[in-house]
Amino acid sequence: MLVKNIGKKTIGFGAEYILPDQTKELPVGYGETHPTVEYYFKRNYLVKVDAESVADGETNPGGGSDTPGAGVELTEEEKVAAQKKAEIDAKIEALAKMNLEQLRGEAFALGVECAESDTKKMIAQKITEKLQTELG
Repeated sequence: MLVKNIGKKTIGFGAEYILPDQTKELPVGYGETHPTVEYYFKRNYLVKVDAESVADGETNPGGGSDTPGAGVELTEEEKVAAQKKAEIDAKIEALAKMNLEQLRGEAFALGVECAESDTKKMIAQKITEKLQTELG
C-alpha cells in the first residue's frame, strides 16, 4: 500500500522509515489493518495514496519536496483535521512548560476535573487525554 507521511516526524515500520512529506510503499506485513498503521491513519500522520495519483518523480526517497503535498491532494476535511491535530499537538507540548497553577487554569478551561492533591504530571496527563479525545 502506498502512503504519504503528512506529519512532521519520521515514522518507522521495523527497519523501514518514512520521512515527513515522503510517499512510500509500506513494508511487507504492514497492511491497512496493522495496529501501527491504523494508529498513524487515525492521528492523520499518514494518508493512503493511489498509485495513479502519484506522477513520476513525486515519490520522495530523501523526504522533502519543492512542492509541499506533492502526489496527494488533501480534501478540505483532511486539511481541517490535520490543522486541528497540529493545534492540539502544540497545546500538549506546551503543557510541559506550564507550572501547577497554569495547568489548573488550563484544566478548568477544558472542563477537566482536578483534585487538590493532583500533581503537575497528573493534571498534564488528564489534559492530554481530554485533548486527544477531542481529536477523535
